[in-house]
Amino acid sequence: MPRHRSSDEPTPPSLPEEIAALGYEEALEALEEIIDRIEQGEVGLEASLAEYRRGVQLVRRCEMVLEAAEQQVRELSLAEVEEHAADGDVEDPD
Repeated sequence: MPRHRSSDEPTPPSLPEEIAALGYEEALEALEEIIDRIEQGEVGLEASLAEYRRGVQLVRRCEMVLEAAEQQVRELSLAEVEEHAADGDVEDPD
């Protein structure tokens, strides 16, 4: 069952809703399945192209999830630094 996006994750207009709703691990697993099918020759040329397009969308979704996670880490780190500065825990570099 796909993990639904949290409200703070933007929905890109270029991704189909079923891909935009996937969590990182789910998108990565779907991408690996596509790669396996194409590499094993399980699909013809036209289907391979369609699978490739879907794979590109899955890669974009993975990138978006990672970028959102990185932003959260930056925000949490900044909040922690600000908290320590307010408490006087940060030493003056001079």
